[in-house]
Amino acid sequence: MYQKKLKVELTTLRKDIKTDGRHAEIEYTDDWEKDSERRDFTINAIYLDINGKIFDPQLGVQDLKNHNIKFIGDPQKRIEEDYLRIIRFIRFSIEYESKIESTSIEAIKLNLDGVKKISKERILSELFKILHTKNFVKLNDNKPLKEIFSLIFPEFKYLNRLNKLENAKIQSNFDKKMFLAIMLIDETNNHEYFSHKYNVSNELKESLNFIAKNFTTLKKNKEFFQRDIKKNIYFFGKSHLMTLNALYFASNQKVKFKSYLNVLDNIKKINIPKFLFDGNYLKEKGMKEGALIGKTLKQIEKEWLDNDFKVSNKRVLNIIKEKNR
Repeated sequence: MYQKKLKVELTTLRKDIKTDGRHAEIEYTDDWEKDSERRDFTINAIYLDINGKIFDPQLGVQDLKNHNIKFIGDPQKRIEEDYLRIIRFIRFSIEYESKIESTSIEAIKLNLDGVKKISKERILSELFKILHTKNFVKLNDNKPLKEIFSLIFPEFKYLNRLNKLENAKIQSNFDKKMFLAIMLIDETNNHEYFSHKYNVSNELKESLNFIAKNFTTLKKNKEFFQRDIKKNIYFFGKSHLMTLNALYFASNQKVKFKSYLNVLDNIKKINIPKFLFDGNYLKEKGMKEGALIGKTLKQIEKEWLDNDFKVSNKRVLNIIKEKNR
């Protein structure tokens, strides 16, 4: 079981000849230390040979134990070689709850403009990895890290919402879509700007638009998670409602954790029966093909929904007769 989940990456030893902040010209080498000098952080320069022997020329093992994310050599030089290292620094610092060195922070601040040289695809990929880290909700606890993150991603106007998630210790159930919704969505087009800026997938773009639309509906409809919850699960799906529940909880200081949990439990335990009627059934009962079939199905479905997902065959046949007149 463990072996199936183990991921091993093999690499050749290299040294940089020239870099421009995005790409590097390299030469192959057989020198472990030379190879380590071109890497970003000490914890990423720990080697294991085929015999299981560890090579640690940059003392990364000790930094790993001490939760230190340190650039190899001069932070300024390391960052100028590849500006994506700024965002990677954020990711590893969050993941390992690292102590932040002032020299690293200063070097990052001096090179923030370099992030503009990185492709949006690379930035987005690294962002998704950050959102996947188990400690992401603790970002606000680290002021220097939060400041850098906010400067790179100014669209995330609602980082303060993460505080409620940390206290509730519920983030393990969250995915990147939930975090994006929580940090982006309000009653403006803030999320649309983010989607456009980073050219996100159509699926993610549509999901954020849908969440934003229903978030507005939810704020106006007190029955959304009460009397209407079964209908909303039917129309939108459980995953969508879980995201809305998390967003509503995180964005509203008046919503208590107990209330959030109650709604979540209800979403999980409610089972919605399948709507068993379709066009073929109606045709079997004598209805001719055409637009009338769609209208009839909508009426049957409405009665089914309004009657707590129940409608008798007798009632369906009566509806068909009425429509066939």
